[in-house]
Amino acid sequence: MKKTISICLFAALLLAVCLFAAFYRNRRPEEALPDATLVATEQATESAQPVTAESMQVQKAYRYILRAKDDFLVVYEQDGTTILLETHIHIDELSDETKALLTDGIYVESESELYDLLESYSS
Repeated sequence: MKKTISICLFAALLLAVCLFAAFYRNRRPEEALPDATLVATEQATESAQPVTAESMQVQKAYRYILRAKDDFLVVYEQDGTTILLETHIHIDELSDETKALLTDGIYVESESELYDLLESYSS
C-alpha cells in the first residue's frame, strides 16, 4: 500500500514538473519577464523617438526655445524656463514673420540649428 501511494505521489510530482516545463517552453518572448538591461534599452529607445501629439502628427524633439524677453532674443533650455543665452539681438531688427513666431516660441532641435538661426537673425 505504501509503495502504491509513493508511486502515485511520484507520478503526480513528475506530471506537475512536466506541465510547468511545457508552460515555460511554449511562452512567447514578450511574455517573459523583462530583465533590467532590456527595460533600460527600451526606455532609452522611447526617449529618442519623436513625440506624437494628440492630433497624431509627429513632432520633432527639441532642445532649445527662442523667445523674446525685454525686447531681446533669449535662448531657453528645453524646459522653457532655464535661460541658456541672452543675445544682443533686438526684436525690432527681426522680420514680422519671426516676431509672430516668437510669441509662441521658436523650437530648435540641435545646437547647430540654433547657431545657424542666431547667425541669420544677427545679420
